This record gives sequence, structure tokens and C-alpha cells, in this order.
Amino acid sequence: MISIITPVFQSERYLEKLINSILNQTYRDWELLLIDDGSTDGSAEICDRYAQKDKRIRVFHKANGGVASARNQAIEMSRGEFLAFADSDDWVEPDWLERLYTTAKEYDADIVVSDFYQEYSQNSVMRSKGDHSVDVLNREEALYLSFQDKIKSYLWAMIMRRYIAKERFGTYHAYEDYAIVFAWMVHASRVVLLHTPLYHYRQSVYSCLHNHMEQNNIDWFNASIERYELIKSANFLQDNISRFNVAYVRILVKGAKDLVRAPYSSEFKLNLLRLALSEIQRVHISSPYKMLGLKYFIRYTLLCKNLKLFKYIVEKTAIFSIQNRRNNDDLYS
Repeated sequence: MISIITPVFQSERYLEKLINSILNQTYRDWELLLIDDGSTDGSAEICDRYAQKDKRIRVFHKANGGVASARNQAIEMSRGEFLAFADSDDWVEPDWLERLYTTAKEYDADIVVSDFYQEYSQNSVMRSKGDHSVDVLNREEALYLSFQDKIKSYLWAMIMRRYIAKERFGTYHAYEDYAIVFAWMVHASRVVLLHTPLYHYRQSVYSCLHNHMEQNNIDWFNASIERYELIKSANFLQDNISRFNVAYVRILVKGAKDLVRAPYSSEFKLNLLRLALSEIQRVHISSPYKMLGLKYFIRYTLLCKNLKLFKYIVEKTAIFSIQNRRNNDDLYS
């Protein structure tokens, strides 16, 4: 059985579309855990109504505690061999569970990651090669790609065996997936990438990732540090730790660059730059120029030598980031 976990909060507008798309699944052996996280609209009534119609739907009403506490509650309540996650404002393809489940069984995978669609108000963007191919990865390969963000930490694009979900969600305002998926992947012997888009992820300018931006940056840096600490503590990775060290420095340098080009106060930027620098200084790279590449080496050197000069130069060369933000804004219009 697959346990589908869905936190629900102020979801009245879209919730029925998600539930109906799950009811229409070609794979039938599932349970849907709807965690009503203190909603004040009609979401609770929708949850209860569907639970009365289908015994596979279970509802738990709780005081608002955030998506992390809702997911933690659902994991404890779950009974399935596998876990899947769906956000209450999204929807899924009819063969979403069947394709994920059969792929997991065929390849004896602990995690299967599918491709997806990003749904904007006027546009649908397929994030997929669309060729239905699969990539089979061992644990170290999967961790390395995930660490570089080449495997995205989107819970809703995955199915995983419940026994690898040992850790619980922390108190991040954002990027809780970024931290927890990596922790679970440490326990996965095999990860499969399924290049078939199965999930429709609704994009909203009102989501937590597009608001509370300063806190989001703090959470991203802290989650990145947490991921690196897992790498350092994993004995099976120590023979190849150097490539993770290089990847971590590149991640921090890019994070510092993106931070500087964002519309925050100078004081806020400098405080987080100091955090990035303190992390960089504790990572050993034998040959920074050779291993980082020219662009990253220049920024790395500048960041290590003079924070304020790094900030000034990166701010003055922000034209490409501005254009990228404009392109992203166009998707919401």
C-alpha cells in the first residue's frame, strides 16, 4: 500500500481537484492522509465529506502548526509500505502512483523520482525529457546529484519506502524538503529517476517560497549546512569526500552571489555572507583553481579576501540575474 500525505490549510479553492485526481488513480491500493492544519475556510468540510465517501481517505484535524508538523503527524499515522506526498493545491496524472510503484518494484528502488509539470496561471511548463527513460543510481551517485541540486528535493515528485523516512521534518519556514529528502536518501540503497512527468505543481506568487524571502535565505543556508554535516558523518562517503567538498564550496559561492543580487539590506547580506565564509573556510580543497573552475575560483577568492568588495562587485554585475528574474515574473503574468 502507498500512503499519500497531504497537509491542508486554506485549500478550499483547489483541494477537490487534487482528491479527485487521486480517486481516479489506476493504482488502487492507497490511503490518503489529509491533515487539516487548522484551516478556517471550507477545507475541513471537504476533507470530511470525501472521507465519508471513501474509506481509504483518513482525516486528522489539528491546530495550525505548519506543514512540517502536519507531515510529521501523517508519517506517524501512515500504514503503507511506501510514502508519497501531494500538496493540496496541485493534482496528479491518473497513472501517477502506478508508474512510481511499478518502477520501484521493478528496480528494487528505495526512492523513485519522477518528472513533473509546473503550472502557472496562463502557462504549463513540462520539466522533463519526456522520453520515459530511467536512470538507476546507487546511494553515493544519488547523494552527489542531490547535493548539487541536480536531483531536486521535491517530495511531491517522489515515492519512497517508509522505512527510510527515519528523520522528521524540522522547524524550517522553507526548504524543509531540501533538508529532509537528503537525510532520507542517506538510507536509500538505490534511487531511480523516472523521466515521465506525472505531477502538476501549481506555482503561486503567494507561496512561502515567494514570500518571507529573508527567512527563506537563512533557511537555505542552514539546510545546506545540515546536508554537508550528513556528508561528513557518512563513513561510506569518506573515500570520495573531496568531490563533495568542491560541490559544497560551489554551492556556498553561488548562494552568496544570489544573496548579494537580491533586494535585501546591506546589513542582512553581510551577516549571511559571514556565515557562508565561515563554512567555506572549514572546507579543504587541495587545488581551488583547478577544481572550482575560473568563474567560481574568482568569486571564491574574492569572498575569502574581502566580503565588502565581493558584495560590491557582484552587485555591479547583476544584469543577468535581473533578466532572469524578469523572465520568471513573466510566467506568473
